[in-house]
Amino acid sequence: MTDRYPNLPGAKGPDGTSQDAVEAIKPCAFHLRRIAMRTLAILGEATVLEAVAFNQMARESLQPRFSELRALGFVEPTGAR
Repeated sequence: MTDRYPNLPGAKGPDGTSQDAVEAIKPCAFHLRRIAMRTLAILGEATVLEAVAFNQMARESLQPRFSELRALGFVEPTGAR
């Protein structure tokens, strides 16, 4: 596995708050992706907000993991809102 996005969390810049957030979430990212995938297996098609509500998690923790999974080709948008 490469050490670049989407395999690892991404940042909007090389330093500052965004990079700090990446470093903080790195140890949890794989686990959070598994939560996202498990949730989809249970719910079927679901929006990120539905997955967040189902897991009682902060959107900021799960939303980026869905984006990573989409970039990796594991999930795809349905167009539903």
